[in-house]
Amino acid sequence: MSDRLYEIVDEPRHFVLFNRISVAISNLRNLGRASDVDEILRSQAELDEASLDTSYSLVGGFVWAIPVLGFIGTVLGLSSAIGGFGGVLKDAADMEVMKTELQKVMGGLSTAFETTLEALVAALFIQLIVTFLRKSEQEFLESCTDYCSRNVVNRLRIMPFQSDTGD
Repeated sequence: MSDRLYEIVDEPRHFVLFNRISVAISNLRNLGRASDVDEILRSQAELDEASLDTSYSLVGGFVWAIPVLGFIGTVLGLSSAIGGFGGVLKDAADMEVMKTELQKVMGGLSTAFETTLEALVAALFIQLIVTFLRKSEQEFLESCTDYCSRNVVNRLRIMPFQSDTGD
């Protein structure tokens, strides 16, 4: 059966389902007991799930960083606006000059809050995409586990690969 896998694909380890089957069959040959194949397939499934979780760690960090960058932009914008307005209050005696400078400050505040809004919307959008992809990949891994259970483990139990008499 292992040779048949290499007829289907060049390298079974590059495909989740084929890799699981290949590992199980290799261990069956080494151990000689079909009863251990189920445990091997379960271990391989756990490794695949751990690999899935690890593959999303960088994206998770990125999704976390986006709102933080937006908040940093907000703080910088507020700091600049408040500092600028403080200078206006100190130096301005004319109300028209103060109005003009106040409009500049309000523009800075608007930019600061828009930065946060855009970052939060981007983080939400990316998180929704990641959630959808993760769910799809988890469903795929569950399908692989189900397939291996139905089409590998159950068939090995039916087939007389091992005998209790030691023949």
